[in-house]
Amino acid sequence: MKKGAILLSGIIGIFIIISMISFVCARVTATSSNCTDSNNDTGNYVKVYVDNDYDSYGFGSQVDICLVGNNLPLGFSYNNLDCNDNDPDTWHNTTVYLDNDHDSYGAGNATTMCLGPTIPYGYSNNSLDCNDNDSTISLLITGYLDRDIDGYGDNNPVLFCAKFLPFGYVNISGDCNDVNPFVHPSAIDSCNYIDDNCDGKIDDNFSDEGKVCYVGVGECRNSGIMVCNKDGNGTFCKGTPKSPSTEICDSKDNDCDGMIDENNICNDSNYSFILNLPNQATYNKNNVIVNLSLSSLSGKKADKISYIDYSAKKPRETVLCKACNQYGAYSLKTINLQDGEHNLFFKAVVNGTIYNDSIDIFVDSKVPRLYLPKIRTKDYTNGSFFISYDETNLKSITLFYGNENFTEYNCSSGKGKTCNLWVDLSNHSGEDIKFSYMVQDISGNTVSTNNMTAEVDITPPVINDITYPIVGNYVFLKINLTDKNFKDVSFFDNSYSKAKWKFLCSALNDNICEKDMRLSPGEHNITIRALDRAGNSVYQYI
Repeated sequence: MKKGAILLSGIIGIFIIISMISFVCARVTATSSNCTDSNNDTGNYVKVYVDNDYDSYGFGSQVDICLVGNNLPLGFSYNNLDCNDNDPDTWHNTTVYLDNDHDSYGAGNATTMCLGPTIPYGYSNNSLDCNDNDSTISLLITGYLDRDIDGYGDNNPVLFCAKFLPFGYVNISGDCNDVNPFVHPSAIDSCNYIDDNCDGKIDDNFSDEGKVCYVGVGECRNSGIMVCNKDGNGTFCKGTPKSPSTEICDSKDNDCDGMIDENNICNDSNYSFILNLPNQATYNKNNVIVNLSLSSLSGKKADKISYIDYSAKKPRETVLCKACNQYGAYSLKTINLQDGEHNLFFKAVVNGTIYNDSIDIFVDSKVPRLYLPKIRTKDYTNGSFFISYDETNLKSITLFYGNENFTEYNCSSGKGKTCNLWVDLSNHSGEDIKFSYMVQDISGNTVSTNNMTAEVDITPPVINDITYPIVGNYVFLKINLTDKNFKDVSFFDNSYSKAKWKFLCSALNDNICEKDMRLSPGEHNITIRALDRAGNSVYQYI
């Protein structure tokens, strides 16, 4: 190697190591035969290579020289690594890459050059340049997608050939929830049931979260669980205290006010019998809920609590509980009563003293019965609707029509009853309208019909002309009338005290109704009535 030369690349260093290895190998090839050099000094023959440019690197084939001592004479080398033995500034083959933008990073195909300690301008010893036409861009840079723009990306690296990462990418990964900007490795962990700082732990600063705790005092004390508060900076005990009860003399805090047997309660003996349920006048079920309580400051229980139904044929006492101060106060308890009126007398007996209360109620558990109208292929209405039913305790009948409804409260109670409901349908003339009924009794029981359809027709028939020539006792009646939903024509002879409506025609022939009538001799006052299917009618007298 040329003295004073500085190797600038790893590749040149590699050639030095190779040279050292070659040197060792050359010394090993020295022969053991003795020789005499030109100065008559005794030495040994060794195999070496000619070094024409004196740069310590030889070239060509081996030659034998007589070496005295350990120092090779100038012009010889133990290796033949010189790629140009006529230029002392070049001695090793090096792989280089074209560096168009002169940023010390090359690209493209490899080129082998015979070089010295330096690489020529415009070349590089690497091919790492991802854009060899821009000196500001060289190595690929790694980015991580940052969807929530919080400065931390996901864990999937993406390579970019650019000077800077594009918007939406950062050079820091580790975001465990990249759609929440408040979750990233440097976030402050809040109490919110998520891993805010991506350390694999949830709410790790709140060690009491999820642990059992207690709320309420006295007999209201109940277990709960520690949960995060709404601000996320702490926890609190979430639970529902038990319901307080009336304070009694039992060495307990029954009303949960933090005091036991307060207000000299153990020395009081006055009682109050309270009837909470039944609390309404009517019931639609035979099982009537009962809620009774006997209270006093001393808390002494009743010997028994019972009731008598004085409306029964044979009234008798029914015991609800013994050694108690309540019945149904904290649980659903019922008594079974038949339909009808009931006069209930409730009482509690304490040391022979009776405390009582009474109430009158009415039970109606039967659902109204409807006689559904006969549904024809097509029905008609002019605003008049009829519904038949059985209900001895009727409250109301509601008609639902179109998007409207009407409730009638004046229909009669009983069996086989019919109620007429009339509504103004002038805004629906000529339309098909859906309608249904709902019948309700005084206890709240209801029954409803399915939807039915009727055409709205509010226009009565029109009688255009009536002729009635008389021959003897016969009247040849001819009526010309118009109606699109014609039903029938009938007549009423007002001359008879027991006259009834009689049919003339139930069909028209070209708008004509013809009928021959035989009448008794004398004067007759005849009323003609034309009726359509919607119930509209018109009258004319002859």
